[in-house]
Amino acid sequence: MIAMLKWLRRVVAVLVLLLFVVSLLGVLAPGDAAWLYAVERVQFVPALLSALSGGTWGWVALGCLVVLTLLFGRVYCSWLCPLGIMQDIVNRLVRPRTAKLKGAQVRYTPNHWLVRLLVACAVFGALAGGCIVLLSWLDPYSISSRFVVAVVNPLVSGEWGRYEPWLFVLVVLSVAVPLGLAAWRGRLYCNTVCPVGAVLGLLSRLAPFVPVIQESACGRCAGCMRTCKAHAIDLKQMKVDSTRCVGCYDCVSDCPRKAMKLGFRNPFARKAKGAGESSGKPPAAAEPENASRRAFLGLSAMAVATATVPAGKIVGDKTAAAAVPPGAGGVERLLGRCTGCGLCISACPTHVLRPAFLVHGFSGMMKPWMDFTRGYCDYQCNACSSVCPEGALQLLDLADKQKTRIGLLSFVQKNCRVWSTGESCGKCIAKCPTGALTEVQVPTVDAEKCAGCRRCARKCPQEAITMVELPDRVRPNGKPRPLAVIDYSKCIGCGECIAACRRHNALDAKGLRAPKVNAEACTGCGACSFVCPAEPRALMVEPLSEHEKLA
Repeated sequence: MIAMLKWLRRVVAVLVLLLFVVSLLGVLAPGDAAWLYAVERVQFVPALLSALSGGTWGWVALGCLVVLTLLFGRVYCSWLCPLGIMQDIVNRLVRPRTAKLKGAQVRYTPNHWLVRLLVACAVFGALAGGCIVLLSWLDPYSISSRFVVAVVNPLVSGEWGRYEPWLFVLVVLSVAVPLGLAAWRGRLYCNTVCPVGAVLGLLSRLAPFVPVIQESACGRCAGCMRTCKAHAIDLKQMKVDSTRCVGCYDCVSDCPRKAMKLGFRNPFARKAKGAGESSGKPPAAAEPENASRRAFLGLSAMAVATATVPAGKIVGDKTAAAAVPPGAGGVERLLGRCTGCGLCISACPTHVLRPAFLVHGFSGMMKPWMDFTRGYCDYQCNACSSVCPEGALQLLDLADKQKTRIGLLSFVQKNCRVWSTGESCGKCIAKCPTGALTEVQVPTVDAEKCAGCRRCARKCPQEAITMVELPDRVRPNGKPRPLAVIDYSKCIGCGECIAACRRHNALDAKGLRAPKVNAEACTGCGACSFVCPAEPRALMVEPLSEHEKLA
């Protein structure tokens, strides 16, 4: 039975890791394969953040994980956590079952409960204070997902460059630390630094179905200690630390005397000193009287210091330093909920979403922003909000997404090729999905037909036309024949001058397609800016710090 349970755990872990990696490769559209993202929905931190954002699925997933832990201990860490599964793979590759382990690789490791308490309280204390920075960097799901998006995804697709060089280094280091610790001492990261492991470890103290040692059958061969990746088995005191046991059941299946059992225990029963199950905490005599006081002061200082990190880099009271995806609601809301897992970045079909380096400030590193020089927000797409497991991007159907304004469009006429060089373009007009860009008449002067009557100059509401006298332009009677010259920096393409010149037809639009911005219809999707061939761009999007709804 236990052997079957162990193999079931391995099969589930492999499937979870495969689905996790495939979902982050971006090879399938979220709408075509929504089931792929079920793995992300059952991760502890995304479920917690989704629940805090009011997501029904987040509450369901979080409740199931809590119940599972209260019954069977930290099985999440071996069955469902991608980073935990990756650590197990590394541990097995570096330390195969046939290897002879020595020294610290075999010994029971004391529970570093004070370190775990400090880290967990600092992380969740800062989260309660509105700062998610520590959780973003220590959450095992976010660490593993960023690694897949930054390294595995480009290896498969060949599209490198989404992560800035320094960000790429940080991503690799963030996953190299826990994997390196796994190669050295098994689940050391999970049992000292990981905030999820600390919370689940606290709950697992109440779990009735965990491995226990039958003293009468144990031969003290230390086989269970060799196979325990969490270093949670102490044969001297005949105990298993349930707060660190990750529920892999390797010790139960590998015990030659069947002394290790997975059975029911009463977590509330008092135990004799040195016997049975450990609470995962040193005896009371080993705790100095002021240990809890120091722990409280330390965690309070860490939480306060973290909570005071700026939440974002907002520019002014309306615009922001960088645009954030529809569904975020605004920059501050995104930075307060997003852990920077990169799932939305991998799902974006136009690659407009990129991980931030410093555009959101320090606290916004790794979190998504929209780079309209590399892509645009597809009007017919809501992939990013549909895959976000944390509630940082609220799910928007297409109708709501298409009425969400994320930025304000500005037009720099002097940069537009139509106005500056007289080249026909109109790419921005053709690309605009909302009709916010309409075509205007760009007048040009035919010098041969211009009679110098000044009607166009008198009709121009912008005073963009001046009459210039040239030596080679004279009338038959010898008087000067002025030539109309248009100042395109003032011209708005209203067509008044063309209408005034009907007698001579010296002014004509010549079919040039120049844009005119209707700000009320623009959502700030950036499609026009992306296709604009001018350098610098003639059309630019100023991101809004808080998104708006169009009428």
